This record gives sequence, structure tokens and C-alpha cells, in this order.
Amino acid sequence: MRAGEKRHRITIQKPTKAQSATGEVTDSFSNFATVFASVQPLSGREAVQAEQGIAESTIRIRMRYINNLTVDCQIIYKGRTLEINSVINIDEINKEYELLCSESV
Repeated sequence: MRAGEKRHRITIQKPTKAQSATGEVTDSFSNFATVFASVQPLSGREAVQAEQGIAESTIRIRMRYINNLTVDCQIIYKGRTLEINSVINIDEINKEYELLCSESV
């Protein structure tokens, strides 16, 4: 993939545990890396569940390899939060990732 195709700026967030002033431990996310990537919407669907409309879209992200990226991470793109469903190491040579992500609205 040519560098010009990676023109979208995304932020990768990793899960962390934070402790509040009262000592309560909560799960949250903290910024891990901000990189350029290719972002392509693939599909979308709408459904009615429990009398509420649910919309979900699938998005493919291609980016350069970065250590410690897992499906536990999440992507922030243009203010939207994307859940990572799969992390594919293209050709297993630690050069490029393809991420399949979903966004629920």
C-alpha cells in the first residue's frame, strides 16, 4: 500500500484500569498511538431489537504495523469509537495490519 492511501488520522486506545478517589477501580481507555491509516466503510445494517432501532457498520482499516495492538483496543476516528473485531498481520511480516472494526449507533 502506498503512503498516500493512508491519509486518515486515527487514535488507538488501550484498555486501562483507573482508581477513583474513593478507591473504586474502573475500566477505561487511554491513548496508545495516533497514526495515519486507510479507512474504508464496507457494509451497514439496521435492525429493531427490543423496540429500539440499532444501526451497525463494518469498517476496514489498513495501517502500518505497531506492536501490542489487539482486539481489546479501540479506534477513535473523527470522534467516532470503533470496536476492533479482528487484527490481521498482512503476510505475517510485521509490516502492515488490516483491522476489521464495527461501529454501533
